[in-house]
Amino acid sequence: MLVLTTFEAYRTKKSHPLVLTLGTFDGVHLGHQHVLRKVCQRAKRIGGVSAILTFSEHPKHILKHKEPPYLITSTPHRLRLLDQLGFDIAFLIKFNKKFSKFSPYNFAKKIIVNKLHVSEIVLGYDSRFGRNRKGTVQDMSRFAREFKFRNFTVRPKLLNNQPISSTKIRSFIRRGDFSNVKKCLGRPYSILGDVVKGIGLGRKIGFPTANLNPHSEALPPCGVYLVSLNIVDMGLKKTKVINQYNLNDQVYKKGLLGLLNIGVRPTINKAREGKSVSPIISEIHILNFNGDLYGKTLEVTFVKRLRDEIHFESIDALKKQIKKDIDSVDKYTYLARKSYPV
Repeated sequence: MLVLTTFEAYRTKKSHPLVLTLGTFDGVHLGHQHVLRKVCQRAKRIGGVSAILTFSEHPKHILKHKEPPYLITSTPHRLRLLDQLGFDIAFLIKFNKKFSKFSPYNFAKKIIVNKLHVSEIVLGYDSRFGRNRKGTVQDMSRFAREFKFRNFTVRPKLLNNQPISSTKIRSFIRRGDFSNVKKCLGRPYSILGDVVKGIGLGRKIGFPTANLNPHSEALPPCGVYLVSLNIVDMGLKKTKVINQYNLNDQVYKKGLLGLLNIGVRPTINKAREGKSVSPIISEIHILNFNGDLYGKTLEVTFVKRLRDEIHFESIDALKKQIKKDIDSVDKYTYLARKSYPV
């Protein structure tokens, strides 16, 4: 998939008409996928190019008078999922105050028509665009008639007779309700994160851990989780065209199992500092793995919550519990392999 960070990086070809959708698509859930697959289907039918116009940051992070939402999928994660769906192009545009001031009409005329020369546009039933999100699918239908491009509106996907939404999914994640998260996403819940330097105490007590800096912000409650993980290499590779990149996405190692602790490490922090107050940290002990992970990116899929984070009276007591956690994984291994095939 090509990733373009400016509209000028796009090279229009009349022989390859552009089929476009637009939006943040945080989570790339089943409702989003319904729209996204329609784009790819239409592009294939007319011999065109499937494309999405999205933003490198959630608009609410820029419009500071609005509360930024917790993200389900980071930008790299979203790009990865879009690539897997078969998209040809992602316009990854930096959202700024100037961009936010386009009226719906000017957005359609200046961006969709004049810059991108769109042949068809596909939107979800509740899509909004333009200044203050005033543009609706009805407005886009009017613009399509005026500017002579085709317009499609996709109906919502329902769960329990209600439209699937990113807001609901965030709520499920914060409650640790992985079953409903999976139903909404159409896949198990996973996060991407970079392995960063820690204090190295895990290795000293016999259970080496990788400290994870999650890309996305939506995490389940503090506790210990059985997880499946892949070691991936992701990034953007420059092409000969300025501001145009190829998405690089390779999996170096897949199907590893581990224990992920999300919390404040009360036992270790008390032993080190005499107190248990600490920022929330995510760290993974990978089973049957020996290697250097610093600087690597992990895709971590949540399989099962094992227990709450517990304060132990000593490091030895903590070590015994970790050993129990590892022993308990055996009975879940088959389930994990079956539910999360690699």
